[in-house]
Amino acid sequence: MARVLALETVQTLTAKHRFLYHVQQLPPGTEFTSDDLHEVIGETSTPQEWGTYFKSPEFRALAEPAGAAVSQRNGNLIRIWRIKDTLEVAA
Repeated sequence: MARVLALETVQTLTAKHRFLYHVQQLPPGTEFTSDDLHEVIGETSTPQEWGTYFKSPEFRALAEPAGAAVSQRNGNLIRIWRIKDTLEVAA
């Protein structure tokens, strides 16, 4: 049982790292949505994983909310994000 849990954790970490890597590649001021990242990264093992990525402190240090749009994938209202001009530095 512990072995299965370890494998699931590694898969989740890999997807999160892939997500953060792609966000880090965007130039400052770039606006994007989860739809844009879905095109690059693909689907995660569960749809709920996306929410945890956008709520993570690592992501919030890179991007800020910039508005809302209608998803081209499913018609839901989704957030537009903007890459920050400067990275926040912890005091």
